[in-house]
Amino acid sequence: MNRVSAGPTVLIAFVLLLVTAFGSSADAASQTRKRVPRPAPTPKDAALIVDATSGRILYKHNADAARHPASLTKMMTLYLLFEAVESGKMTMQTQMAVSPWAASQSPTKLDLKPGETIDVDTAIRAIVIRSANDVAVVIGEALGGTESAFASMMDAKARDLGMWRTNFENASGLPDLRQVTTASDMARLGRRLAYDFPQHFHYFSLNDFTYRGRRYETHNNLIGVFAGAEGIKTGYTRMSGFNLVTSAVRNNKHLMGVVMGGATAVGRDREMMRLLGIAFGEAEKNPLLVAHANVPWQDGAGEKTTPNWDAPLPQKIELAAFEPGAGITAATIEVAAIKTPAPKAVVTASLTPPLPKAALRATAETATPRPRPQTPAASPTVVAKNDSAIEQGDVGGPALQPSDAAKRWTVQIGAYGNRTLAMAELNKYAKRSSDVLGKAQQLVSITANPAGGTLYRARFGLFSETEARAVCKRISAQGATCFATLQKS
Repeated sequence: MNRVSAGPTVLIAFVLLLVTAFGSSADAASQTRKRVPRPAPTPKDAALIVDATSGRILYKHNADAARHPASLTKMMTLYLLFEAVESGKMTMQTQMAVSPWAASQSPTKLDLKPGETIDVDTAIRAIVIRSANDVAVVIGEALGGTESAFASMMDAKARDLGMWRTNFENASGLPDLRQVTTASDMARLGRRLAYDFPQHFHYFSLNDFTYRGRRYETHNNLIGVFAGAEGIKTGYTRMSGFNLVTSAVRNNKHLMGVVMGGATAVGRDREMMRLLGIAFGEAEKNPLLVAHANVPWQDGAGEKTTPNWDAPLPQKIELAAFEPGAGITAATIEVAAIKTPAPKAVVTASLTPPLPKAALRATAETATPRPRPQTPAASPTVVAKNDSAIEQGDVGGPALQPSDAAKRWTVQIGAYGNRTLAMAELNKYAKRSSDVLGKAQQLVSITANPAGGTLYRARFGLFSETEARAVCKRISAQGATCFATLQKS
């Protein structure tokens, strides 16, 4: 049989046909990808305005929905520190030691060095004004021994104060998927800070403080701008958006405001001023709307106001002045540009409810400290309000491998209804976090489900306690959920 040889013209035509077909397929695929809808953003926004004396709700928007607190966490850290001072356990001059773990925290921080100490008074100022994460851990370790133990103290106090929807995992508010709260709980904590510790409430309205030759100015932009504003705390992570709790007193009317999930610090501040301005305006029109408040941290004559924390809350008042549906919407949060630098890791996982407190925490207790910066000049260096609108950072570090000693700890990623699903999740985590997990074993532990049936706990191990907590912190920083636990079976 004679073979027909393809000439140059035929070959060229064939190649052009392939290129055209491939290009058309690629264009079609590209158009298909463009038509795929983007996933809906995770809601972050919430707001609440309350009469701080009576607790009456004047405005609420997603006030009981789970939200990440970011640096609002430090309000509880300060509450427990104030409690220690009032009980005599500490004084304002007490020196607190800086551990390697505390010094290793991500910015914002004071860049403390392991082995140094910081006194209580300076620590309070550093928390309120600088929102220093390293100082928050110093306080936690001074009061609880370890940050994990302190987080348990924070949770116990939250229950005592009636903050039923709050779960703490660290002292600073650095990203942790399980660290959640609500605007309602944060408002309650703000009220308790004001009335339980009026002798210390002046700290929250400070504009600046100087430490080692550097002058730090407050992140709280309402102080000196909005009449009557007295603090209390700002906060930001990518998971949370821009948060703010504000106490404000005008004409013997005390309001507490919470705004969470703002797209920018400016937008958050404007929303707070708008809501508080409306509330104060309505209180002027109707004197019975907000209770008379002769707040104990100011110099008003006469008997000081003391809220009755056990009394039922007054009926919520619907005020027409608050536009229906007003608030910082999720769409605004996602579309508006954030003009300040953002943390490196972007966590897109949805909020998860608090885990049972029997679950051990996923907070590492040791880490490699960061290099100490150069000593500042003798003349004060001003760190302006907007020097770091982002108050939190994400945790990095090298991959961690199990050691040969005390390998009794595991990292649990979840509990599932059957073994097949548990193993599938372990395989998925192993691929996604291979740089952190290394050659860790995949384990399934069986336990009874309190709701009935059986749970299959998916775990990696075995590690020392320190390694397990550090591994879990790395996994959490990548956007996944886990906690460290002692393997008993």
